[in-house]
Amino acid sequence: MKIKTAIFTIFCLFLFSVSNAYAQIESHPVIPEQIDDVVVNALINVDLYSTLDLNPVTVEIFQPSTVTVRILSPSGVGIPGRQIIIVNSGLHITQPTEVTDLTGRTTGSVYSTGVTTYTVCARDITFGYTIYIQNCKTLYVVPVAVPTFLPEPAYTKGTTNTLIWGSLGAGYSYNVEISESADFSTVLGKSGWISNTSHQFTSLENGKMYFYRVKARNAYGGVSAWSSTVFSVQDSEPPKIEIVSIGDIGNNDTVEWDSNFSVQMIFKVTDNLQLSRADFLCINSQGNTYTCSTDYRLEGDNLIVNVLLRDLQRISNIYLREEYEFCVEASDAANNITRLCNIKLNIPKGEVPVTKPPIV
Repeated sequence: MKIKTAIFTIFCLFLFSVSNAYAQIESHPVIPEQIDDVVVNALINVDLYSTLDLNPVTVEIFQPSTVTVRILSPSGVGIPGRQIIIVNSGLHITQPTEVTDLTGRTTGSVYSTGVTTYTVCARDITFGYTIYIQNCKTLYVVPVAVPTFLPEPAYTKGTTNTLIWGSLGAGYSYNVEISESADFSTVLGKSGWISNTSHQFTSLENGKMYFYRVKARNAYGGVSAWSSTVFSVQDSEPPKIEIVSIGDIGNNDTVEWDSNFSVQMIFKVTDNLQLSRADFLCINSQGNTYTCSTDYRLEGDNLIVNVLLRDLQRISNIYLREEYEFCVEASDAANNITRLCNIKLNIPKGEVPVTKPPIV
């Protein structure tokens, strides 16, 4: 009996505890914990969408290249009002003077005094901090092209020489120099900067070798290296011709003559530098020159000529004339020409046989 009473008492106490706890829950419900929103402040300083372009990409020294920067949204729409700077430590830079326009564009320029390659970049500094535009471009800087002379002859006629070289195009000027030494240790004269592609040097001395070189300058002040050197020897003296001997006519006359008889003539032909040729010419009855002999040759300074009587102009194609005139013409390597005429060969006058009329 006591055991049953004890069990009943414990059970009643348990029910009371559970009932009391439930009542407390009802009167004080549990409210879930509330978490506030977190604001994260991040500094975005990289621009993956904007572009940079160079025009031209390859330039000569001192020649500017236009830099165009376009600020774009992620969807490719131009953003106006951005302040942009161009960046490269080795270039001379003209920064954009305006913020980006309605298309997102602004321009500046760059140039270099040295030959190399440069990476050109841009920055957006609109908001007081730097945004790095990732699209950079490479600028190639090359030397000013070197002009090239037209070939010079070994010998130049006279006391002047006109040098000619190829044009590099519009906007270039040239400076040509002359010297008596290949290393140009002493410069005798120069053209100064000229737009022409030729220049004449005057008062040059006969027999002297002169050296020449030329360089170019572009419209922006960039100067090329010197060209390869050319040279030429001035030659202002023509060859000299002297009569050494005129052979005799033998027993021939204007009427009776041997067609195979040869008259030999010798002339001394010299030049101060280099003799190019010497020719023997005959003069006909009209005063015009013609070739009456090809049998002549130069032996040292001597021009030796052999003239066959049958090759001379004849009267009625039968009789020789009483006098013949010849010329010797010589030229040197510079094309200085000398002609010596009034070279005479006299033929004794023969008796023309009288033809008797036939007896009828």
